[in-house]
Amino acid sequence: MAQLKVKQISDFVSAVTAVHNGAVGTDTTTAIAAAKSQAISQAVVNGDIAYDVKNAASTALVSAESKDVVRAATASTATATVASNLSTELVARADADTALQSQINALAGVNSEEEIATYVTAASFATVNTFDLNGGHVAVFVNGLQIHEAVAAGDGWKSGDGQNFTVQSLGYVLEAGDHIIVTGKIV
Repeated sequence: MAQLKVKQISDFVSAVTAVHNGAVGTDTTTAIAAAKSQAISQAVVNGDIAYDVKNAASTALVSAESKDVVRAATASTATATVASNLSTELVARADADTALQSQINALAGVNSEEEIATYVTAASFATVNTFDLNGGHVAVFVNGLQIHEAVAAGDGWKSGDGQNFTVQSLGYVLEAGDHIIVTGKIV
């Protein structure tokens, strides 16, 4: 009789474990209830082991349900984490798109013009149009060489009005035959 008791409990625990691990394709609660009912029916037929089987069934059912609760909570946490990461990624991409669009819009507003300047003196030249010195990115080329804007008393070009330019400390003087090009946004 004790051997029958161990076998029935073992069979019941195996059935519950199989259901819990997904080996049985039916709904977990229904399968456990069916296994529990079958084990209790057999125990009643065999007499004195009904109480032990009933307790084993209850314990197995509680264990299976608590694992399902943990799995559901873990799945919920994982889903929330993925959603949060996706939201952060979408915000970052939207910010990058906005920044890129701003740069494109800024470039679209810059109509860079090129003008051949007129020699005035060995240290100055002029343009017909007025160039925007405040953000118009003005560049000056003399005979194909770019001359940078002078800072303080350093070498390079200067202009107070965007139309009349002077050069200083270049190491050479401008000549009437020099090809002087000014590029940038015209005001």
